[in-house]
Amino acid sequence: MSPAEPTTDTELVTAMLRHFDWSPTSKATGRYEIWTLPDKDSGEVLVPLDPAKGDFAELVQRALRQLLVRYGMEAERVQALLLLSASADLDSTQWKKQTSVNAGLISWVEGEAIYQAARESLASAARAVHAKKAQHGNAGSYLVQRFLEQTLMGQTEVGSFIVTAHIPASARFHVSQKSENRSKDDFRNSDQVSGRTILDTFVTAVSAVREALDQYRQSPRIEPFKELVAEGVSHELLRSLATLSKGGDAAISVEHADRSAVRREIVFDSVESAVLDRVAADFAQKPPPESVVLTGEVSLLDNSTAVPIHLVRLDVMAGSKVKRARVRLTPEQYDLAVTAHANLKWLRASGTLEKDGRDWWLYNAADVSVVDVAEGSASRPATIFDGSLDQTDDLD
Repeated sequence: MSPAEPTTDTELVTAMLRHFDWSPTSKATGRYEIWTLPDKDSGEVLVPLDPAKGDFAELVQRALRQLLVRYGMEAERVQALLLLSASADLDSTQWKKQTSVNAGLISWVEGEAIYQAARESLASAARAVHAKKAQHGNAGSYLVQRFLEQTLMGQTEVGSFIVTAHIPASARFHVSQKSENRSKDDFRNSDQVSGRTILDTFVTAVSAVREALDQYRQSPRIEPFKELVAEGVSHELLRSLATLSKGGDAAISVEHADRSAVRREIVFDSVESAVLDRVAADFAQKPPPESVVLTGEVSLLDNSTAVPIHLVRLDVMAGSKVKRARVRLTPEQYDLAVTAHANLKWLRASGTLEKDGRDWWLYNAADVSVVDVAEGSASRPATIFDGSLDQTDDLD
């Protein structure tokens, strides 16, 4: 259906009215509603509610014509977009930034930063669906890539600087390459999430931040923010919201493909950017060093002749919730690691577990020994590198 074709869709008309900030101010129950603008001096639009009435279609067309005459090409664009969103099941979300320049103009650098903030906040939601973490790093990158590949960017709008994303609500995305590979043999073995699930996680996380900021006004403490990790809040999301609100008030709005759904808008004041920056920095702090005894499978060995540093990587089976840890060993300890790998056994070592960048390290390794694999455990093959283990691993 083109924007000029007739329609008897009341939901379409009301969705367009909401887009242009109209709201229902009076009604005759079951018969019609009267919609007006906030100033109440800009006229009114009558929207019929009873399709059984003979003049229903004519009144819907009259309301639609009023909007097309008043808003011109912008109304046509909105109508076409609403029809497309409904047919393609596209949810939409917008990042809005108030600017000091008319017509939504903004400095190039600031505009790029807002686009990056929009991308990062959506990516953080996808990562949070994959796993709730205070700081994601590159975790969940496969899901992020697949999700953003199918997300569409909409046109900017007049007014404040606006970035729009259209998200395929019913599309499903594999959380990892492994899931996609498994699905080729049997789709029941795959692990997938929908676009709507990612968007809902995004809304939940952003709303949680908004509520925490409201509480911060009463009691300026950042500790309550740390409890929001379970809601999908992360360092990356907080950083994106700080960027969005820096230097001007901002808002994020979300609207589901169902045109009867009310658009939800969450507002952030520019003065809150500093608080968000502070909380984001707190989320990124390294956890304190911890004395541990790790037991695990030697999954990587590095005894490069160019740089004889005797590094191994343990896939941790006991002693910590950390999945993998790098360990620098003495030549004698390294021989034990090689023996453990060759005989399909595990390696045990004590030391100080500490995070450095995105990697965990066991420093000052001591009491290194070879231990039998626990009964019923599965062993994974190790990789012996000629190069250095200092290369970044994909840990997803």
